[in-house]
Amino acid sequence: TGSSHMKVWAARLQGHLVAFSGSMDTSSGRFDTADHCGLEDPKVCLEPTDAVHRYAWHGSMYEIQGGAAEDILTTFVARWNDPVKPQGHKNLPILPSVQEMLSGWETDLPEVLLPKDPEQVSVQVVRTVSCSGTTEKWLSPISNLFQNFAPSGEYTVAASWYKSLSKAKKYIFVADQFMHFDEALAAVIEAAAHVDFVIILTDKAQQYLYFDLPLLGKQQIDTKVWETAIQYHQWQAIVEAAAKKDPTGELGKKLHMFSLMREDKDGSNAEDQIYDHEKTLLIDDEFALVGSAGVERASFTNDNEVSIAVESKTWVQKLRKKIFAEFLLLDPSDPVLESPDSAFGEWMRQADLGTERVRHYNPNGDVGLVNQWLSDGIY
Repeated sequence: TGSSHMKVWAARLQGHLVAFSGSMDTSSGRFDTADHCGLEDPKVCLEPTDAVHRYAWHGSMYEIQGGAAEDILTTFVARWNDPVKPQGHKNLPILPSVQEMLSGWETDLPEVLLPKDPEQVSVQVVRTVSCSGTTEKWLSPISNLFQNFAPSGEYTVAASWYKSLSKAKKYIFVADQFMHFDEALAAVIEAAAHVDFVIILTDKAQQYLYFDLPLLGKQQIDTKVWETAIQYHQWQAIVEAAAKKDPTGELGKKLHMFSLMREDKDGSNAEDQIYDHEKTLLIDDEFALVGSAGVERASFTNDNEVSIAVESKTWVQKLRKKIFAEFLLLDPSDPVLESPDSAFGEWMRQADLGTERVRHYNPNGDVGLVNQWLSDGIY
């Protein structure tokens, strides 16, 4: 059935529902600032320790009001009120319904100042919901959960992803921590043939495990196998796939992969990286798909995900400028960010320097037969 991977918050204040959706987990290791100073930031050091994530972190959440906010709350309510108990926890009581728990939650609240004229954009909430419960299974406790699936059409992350990419004409920007789901990336490679450039921002999978052991103190374990596996699957899904589709190499020249590093760091250590945990797809300064669903198989198939699809030339252009400005250490109003072409040129210029926040990234596909076997076992 998959995991509940969605990241949504909602609060009704003075009759106004405000919801948030994006990539930020409510867990340790996630706090950071736009400076991305890692453990050199005293505020970062105050948060609970995390065995893996001890480096700078980039994520995103989006504030939503109106009908889309109601859709997000409805998604939460439907999941909370699901009458089927979690598998493996048969002794858990059925929780009170949301309606019972939240009765009277709108009373005695302080006055909240909300924007008088929030920007109006076209928003569609899209989801991934596990489908393992849709079919009849002998003696299965989760058979036939969805009796009337998608009566008004399919509003899924996958449908939004594939349809929007098929319409791309100018550029594609896609950012995710994993970036190795071959079917989703095949659509990116297909679209690359009719756009000017594709920016792929992802992580190099550099990780260490940290433990405090009795008598030995703090110990660090290098998880090189994980790094090898992720990079091999990234290479397969992007580099090798593009070469197979166009052996001349012209298609591959449109695909530009980057990772984020703290400026003036050489990138040799896991602590040098800015881990990019956002899940973002921007197309042509006209369309954005943002939320919790990453470019991995589980997010498209069996995890519970919530993202929002936004169609707005003004809003998406502003979003691109804001995202690029943080990565390129510029102000969003900088003229170089005005057009996608000039902004892309600045990405390439800074990446060529090798000392700024954005760095060229080429995942390693030459891992040998044994590591290929291990990589296939991990993914």
